[in-house]
Amino acid sequence: MFARKPLDHNPTSLQHKNLLKSCIHLRYTPFMPSPVRFAKVRKYLEGHGWTLDRINGSHHTFTRPGELRPLVIPVHHGKVDAIYEKQARKRCE
Repeated sequence: MFARKPLDHNPTSLQHKNLLKSCIHLRYTPFMPSPVRFAKVRKYLEGHGWTLDRINGSHHTFTRPGELRPLVIPVHHGKVDAIYEKQARKRCE
C-alpha cells in the first residue's frame, strides 16, 4: 500500500482550501434537499383523499379508494426525506 501524506492544516495552504471547498460543496449542494415534517406530508395526503392504513415500524402506509398500490413513506424522528414528499405530490396529481 502507498503511504498517505499527512493533511496540511495550515489555513493558507492550497490543500486546506480545497478541503474546505469540498466540505462546503457537500453541505450546501442543491441535490440533497432538507427533510420535511411528516405532519405536513400527512395533512397534504389526507387533503387529497389518502388515509393512513397502517404503520409497520417506521413505514407509514397510505391508501386511497381507486388506487391499486399503497403509498409507503418511511418516517424517522418525525421527518420525511424530500424525495418521498415529491413522490407523494406526484401520486396526488
